Amino acid sequence: VPLGVLMLNENKSDEMIQILQHLHQYIPEEEIEEEVYISSQQRCVKKCTVRQHKLLFGGDQLTVARTRGAQTAMCNATTPHMKLEGFIPTIQDWHTQVVLIEVIWKYFYSVDSGAEHGTLYQLRNLINRNDVVKNPKGNFNSCDDFLQIILTAHILSAACEILEITSLDDQPSAGAIGHGITSSEDLWTCTNDERRAILTKISKAIVEKFITFSFNTTPNNAHRDEVHRYACNLLSIGCFYLAYKDAIREGDGERVLECWQYFLPIFHNAG
Repeated sequence: VPLGVLMLNENKSDEMIQILQHLHQYIPEEEIEEEVYISSQQRCVKKCTVRQHKLLFGGDQLTVARTRGAQTAMCNATTPHMKLEGFIPTIQDWHTQVVLIEVIWKYFYSVDSGAEHGTLYQLRNLINRNDVVKNPKGNFNSCDDFLQIILTAHILSAACEILEITSLDDQPSAGAIGHGITSSEDLWTCTNDERRAILTKISKAIVEKFITFSFNTTPNNAHRDEVHRYACNLLSIGCFYLAYKDAIREGDGERVLECWQYFLPIFHNAG
């Protein structure tokens, strides 16, 4: 049974080139025919050119460096396909994601909180995610998938409260949507700019009500709802995690650096 495993070593330049050449066959290409006038012969001929789409090629910093080295080695080839130009090397920054999820686990994941509703460990047991471990580095993919599910659920719950939705059969109230919308059906007749404005308004309301930038601080009010405080803190740092993953996925280096400005004090305080 072919498993798609290449018995090649990316540490070797020639084998790294072979790896990229094998993967490059899956890059979408489009042939375009155009007529070119040759003045010396006073006639038109058909010229066929290949337009090649480019895809992000993710990996850690070493893999990205080796990919760029392989592309440099093939830069004198005759065609874009042979030059391996279909790949845009992108650093996935796996280690930073691991460190960030370890920080989240340090403050929000405890095996002693199984009976406390709303905690990560209680939710882990509730949805039977037994592969989620105390040390995220031991099974990062499972912990990452679990965290994204929990954060998505928190965001949906926050949106339901903002939109005054109390059950799965409810629809957003007109007052919560605003912008002159009297029913949820009217959203289909809105322009893209109007929809964007509505989404921005709802997102801003969620951030203002549930997102906090003060982690692990002692509340002044002793009677404050600690379950709500825990959920807001988890959602707050979790949104940074989701934003960072999205920036990496999109290859948005500027947004990655913006996320790092928030991560540095968080990593410093976490030790």
